[in-house]
Amino acid sequence: PLDENKVLEHLKLNLETFDGSKYPDIREELQKACSWLKRDANGKGTIALNIDMPISRRRFSIFHECGHFVLPWHSDVN
Repeated sequence: PLDENKVLEHLKLNLETFDGSKYPDIREELQKACSWLKRDANGKGTIALNIDMPISRRRFSIFHECGHFVLPWHSDVN
């Protein structure tokens, strides 16, 4: 399997982990989505990852958000 940390390093993406209590206003959405990509104004990105999910789901979510980061037509999506 690919090492998700190597992919994050190559794309220069940061990874922020949290549990469901960190973002109570969007907790329900995060339980469904597991992660999201936050883009900075300078084009850098951070993937926020819910650590309450099983490891296989966390890995899938990291790679899924990496896809959003590299797809040109997703560049305006935050």
